Amino acid sequence: MTDINKRLCELLGCDVPRPKDICPTCGKTNTDGKFIDGADFFSEKGRIDLLKRMVARNDYYRFLFSLYDSFEWPAESEYQQVMMQKSILVEYILDDNGALARAVLEFLEGKA
Repeated sequence: MTDINKRLCELLGCDVPRPKDICPTCGKTNTDGKFIDGADFFSEKGRIDLLKRMVARNDYYRFLFSLYDSFEWPAESEYQQVMMQKSILVEYILDDNGALARAVLEFLEGKA
């Protein structure tokens, strides 16, 4: 889990958490000027942060296609992009075992 979080930080260009970045009061890690729980892309806050980082990328829709490549979508259209974007939420955001983090890592490393 720690290795996945660290690698995602490296690939996404966010700060890799270091011990000196831990707030002595709240115990959270400072990444990119805001505190999140140890850059933990497995946590609820971390998954939202990870999705925001992916949405900001130019290849976000290719990432969605990589998740749903076996599903037959109608002809590529604006409707298709909207439907794909909405469908990712349930399966990956609610998973507490790192499904989203692993899927993003595979995509960014070119394995998906």
